[in-house]
Amino acid sequence: MRIKKHIEIDSMHFLPNHKGKCSRPHGHTYFIDIEIEGEIIKIDGDSSQGMVADYGDISDIVKKYDHQNLNEIFPEKYLPTTAENFTNLLLEEIKTLTDKQDNVYYIWVSVSETRSSSATAEIIP
Repeated sequence: MRIKKHIEIDSMHFLPNHKGKCSRPHGHTYFIDIEIEGEIIKIDGDSSQGMVADYGDISDIVKKYDHQNLNEIFPEKYLPTTAENFTNLLLEEIKTLTDKQDNVYYIWVSVSETRSSSATAEIIP
């Protein structure tokens, strides 16, 4: 089973070493898609019974970046705040979430800064 969550957030950032206009503070409406593939949780009484992963848990990971200055809150290893680094950050956070489960075998994340520019990464945990 594969589930997909689409989330839109508004955040600002800048790329200090960029030679173009992205070196100045600016904002984006980020379009974020996350897909998780795995087995449906069948544990009786489990909060996520009947799910591959809880959509709310996925949303919580992404929403903490909503209306934020990404340059101030990204961990050092994910700077500068490019779409590529944002994608890898979210991929790692989703992997950490699903590491608590043994039913997930594929994660895919896409971050679009605009409707025409995006970064995508996938992982097999």
